[in-house]
Amino acid sequence: MKNELSVKLQLDETQHVVGYVTVGDLDESVDYTGTIPDGFIEDPQVGRYQLINGQLEVDPNVKPIPPMEPQPNEMQKLVMSLITESAQLKKTNQQMQELIMNQEREIAELKGGTK
Repeated sequence: MKNELSVKLQLDETQHVVGYVTVGDLDESVDYTGTIPDGFIEDPQVGRYQLINGQLEVDPNVKPIPPMEPQPNEMQKLVMSLITESAQLKKTNQQMQELIMNQEREIAELKGGTK
């Protein structure tokens, strides 16, 4: 499904879109009013769209760029590391508590206490 829109397109020498604005002006741009291919506004990949015979089209010879997976920043990496370390410390603490309880039980048995 295509949408009608008025934009200013910045084109390279092969008429591929390298920039656009819907409001304002853009150096060395051309006015375009017409159909806009799906995805143009949401993901205007440079070079993916071409002005062909006055119509804005998806260039079938240009493969779409797959979306990048978000990478955590340094603060997010630090938080994830601290969460992992905290979980490991909690597990170690639980193991130590179990060990202490077992040792206390064995000491009580050796002293003749209850089993």
